[in-house]
Amino acid sequence: WSPLYGKDSLGLQHIVHSDTFLKFGGSYTQYESNSGVGFFIGVGKTYFLSKTIGVRASVTESYLQTSFNGQTSFSFMTSFDVGAVFYLF
Repeated sequence: WSPLYGKDSLGLQHIVHSDTFLKFGGSYTQYESNSGVGFFIGVGKTYFLSKTIGVRASVTESYLQTSFNGQTSFSFMTSFDVGAVFYLF
């Protein structure tokens, strides 16, 4: 049982199975004289075209801390990812 599993209809004859996923994480970057941290959170969807092939799309919001010439700055970045997924087993 998967709570984020779904089926999408493409017309009357075709059904595409899909999974919704969340992704999150963090990072630590060491510069020459300072360090910075980063965090990200995102949401996406995988559409299964067959048992071994899928298409994945996601949106991620990132928070980055950078250091340049002794000054620390914070910035937000949004990224959109699209790709193919191949299942071996």
